[in-house]
Amino acid sequence: MPSSISNSDPVRRRLSPRRRRAGARSEWKAIAVAILAIAILEIGARVRAAHPIWDYLRLRQLPAEAAAMAHQPFPRVAIFGNSLTRNALDMDLFRQCADGSVSAVNAALYGSSITEWYYLFERDFADQPPDVIVLNLSPGAAADPAPASLRIAWLAEEVPPARWPALFRHDLPDVGLRCEFIESTLSVAYAQRWDLQAGFLRAIIPNYLDGLKWQNAVARASADAAAWRA
Repeated sequence: MPSSISNSDPVRRRLSPRRRRAGARSEWKAIAVAILAIAILEIGARVRAAHPIWDYLRLRQLPAEAAAMAHQPFPRVAIFGNSLTRNALDMDLFRQCADGSVSAVNAALYGSSITEWYYLFERDFADQPPDVIVLNLSPGAAADPAPASLRIAWLAEEVPPARWPALFRHDLPDVGLRCEFIESTLSVAYAQRWDLQAGFLRAIIPNYLDGLKWQNAVARASADAAAWRA
């Protein structure tokens, strides 16, 4: 039966064996080009992973900063938040106002939420906990949602394999989110796709970062006004 169906296909009857082989070779070439493009993107993402704009790099810097703070004078302060804290908090000015009497680490990450802060604290600060923990967030960010799709990569960097079952059970109940998490552990390019996008926009749009800071300033002012009204 399959043979008769194949022979009855008018397209296959018109194609000679040589053309069919040429078509197959073209398909394999297209697949090879796609694989090569993905490989180049992955290598480029790994090479460019040290770009200072990327929070992926920040995630890798925090363990050393937390360990260093553990040996600093009291009180020791860990500050968690999103871009409102990352852009608005001047750590040099903070330390200057504290006159050197406070040791602090700004662990804020762009677009993050309580879920990421929990695992970040567990990874970097739990063994030698700080004296003060600051959660700087707007009133509407006090919920405990599933991590945003674009930030699953942070959890891939923060959560060791031994903690994956608990992560899947409590914070990634959706199969799609779990698949994104696993993909992020395998591919740097996939994990950093938001940061790649931000880097691209920064390269082609003048003052892109300044625009983000202005946007955050407006959001902070709105959040402060809402908090006062409440």
